Amino acid sequence: MGRIARILPHIAIILAAVLITLLILDYYNPNMYFYDNETTRVMFLVFCVAALANGVIMVVIDRKTIKKRIKKAAARDHDKNL
Repeated sequence: MGRIARILPHIAIILAAVLITLLILDYYNPNMYFYDNETTRVMFLVFCVAALANGVIMVVIDRKTIKKRIKKAAARDHDKNL
């Protein structure tokens, strides 16, 4: 999971930049149909999956970190009481 957690944010950033660029280009030249083709739909799907997976991984990592801090604090408090 570590390698995926490092790659997903980069994928999301790259796709977001590409899709924003396509949105701007489509605004200035709507006859190019950048947002109305299959390639862009696939990029949107991959972007959404990458963003969702990145969010889930960050929540899991955050919860693990919180649990470690709680255990560490409990062990420290236990040592103080001895």
